[in-house]
Order: sequence, then structure tokens, then C-alpha cells
Amino acid sequence: GICAQKCILNDLMRNKVFTGRGFVQRFMFSVPPSMVGSRTLKKTDEKAFNVVKDEYSELIYSLLRMPHSENEIRLSDEATELFNKFYARVEAGLGAGGIFEGESDYFGKIAGRALRIAGILHMAEYRDINRPVDARTMHAAIEIAEYFITQSTNIFEEHHNLSAAETVFNKILKKCRNDNTNIISFREIKRSACRKLEDEMVINLLETLVDFGYLAELPIVRNRYNGRKKPDYMIRPELFNRLA
Repeated sequence: GICAQKCILNDLMRNKVFTGRGFVQRFMFSVPPSMVGSRTLKKTDEKAFNVVKDEYSELIYSLLRMPHSENEIRLSDEATELFNKFYARVEAGLGAGGIFEGESDYFGKIAGRALRIAGILHMAEYRDINRPVDARTMHAAIEIAEYFITQSTNIFEEHHNLSAAETVFNKILKKCRNDNTNIISFREIKRSACRKLEDEMVINLLETLVDFGYLAELPIVRNRYNGRKKPDYMIRPELFNRLA
């Protein structure tokens, strides 16, 4: 596995060479919820940690020590039935109007990934290439594949949202350059970059730009005249200067 910042993932997905050659489609993505705000300084149980580490190491090395074989790992009848149903659901989603239609290059490979995951789970548990994959193992593999379908769907949606947000950002940047400032109000953003959009949609786009580090939301200094004032935004100085 590779752990990286979300901005790295976004750059990877926008790389037309990587996507055009199928490089991005070979990865399975996961962006779990942030632990910030709920982390503790509780000391790790070193004994339990060492047990898990040793068992994992033994599993990996035992698989590596297995002799090479040209035999195929086969599926039991029950596992085959489960996989066929999963394949049919994915295939239906790839068609016109399906949930995967816009990203068929990526999701078209998910059924094959489920098969490979089933093979890995099977060998990790039984170490026996001649034993067919059973229904329980196939069910677990499909659950894992379904998890990555959900994760990848969310990531692609966020990627499309960021593309729209970047279009707005370029208009904001142009306005700020003309005014020789890196601070802009919500009202000016609406006027110069989002004239036809509802406030709620503009706020969502700005939140995306804040999350990805394009903008910083400035604290609202309230008084009796601006009780409902929306925040001002600042293009981060290093970004503003680099793009200027």
C-alpha cells in the first residue's frame, strides 16, 4: 500500500498520460475518515502489536516460500455463482445510464480485482493451490471489492467537484491579480466568478478549495452591522506569488 496526501491523489488522477495508459486504473483507492479530533496518547500494547507483526510477517514469508506452480486456482460452484452475480451487477453499471458509465475504464477492472483478491485470501488461509476457492472466501473478496467501489466512487466525485472548483479559483485569481490583493470577499467571488450559481453551491466550491489548500477562510469580525456577513477568503501567499 502507498499512503499519500489527497493532493497527490488528485494530481495522479488528473495526469492524462497516467490515465490514458491505464496506470491509474491499476490502483484501488481508499480515503478513510480523518482521525483528527479523536486521537489519544494511549500507549500501544506492545505485546499485542508484536504478535500481530510476527503473524503477518510469517504469513507473507510463508507465501513467498511456496514453490512456483503453473496450476490455476479454481472456484467452487458456489463461489462461481457468487462471482457471476457480482460480475453481472458491475457490468450493468458500466452500460449507458449505469452508475459506472462515466468511469468505465476504472470500474471495468473491478470484477477482475475481486477474483485476484479471492485468490490472495484463499492462499493466505489454505496455502493450497489445488483446493477450489470456497463461497466464504469469495464473499469476503466481493465485500472488499464493494468497499473499494464505494471509496473510488467518492474519490471520483470529489475529483470532478475539484475540477469545477479550480475553474472558479482561476477566476478568483484573475480578479485578485487585477486588484493587486490576495484577499477577496464572498460577495466579490459571487460577482466575478459565480454570478449564476446559488449561494449554497458557491459555498460548497469554496469549501473544496479550502480543503485542498487553494484558499484560506478568514475569521469573521462581527459587529452590529454585519451579523449575517459571510467570510472573506485569502489566496495562500505562496500560491498567489507562485502563480503571479
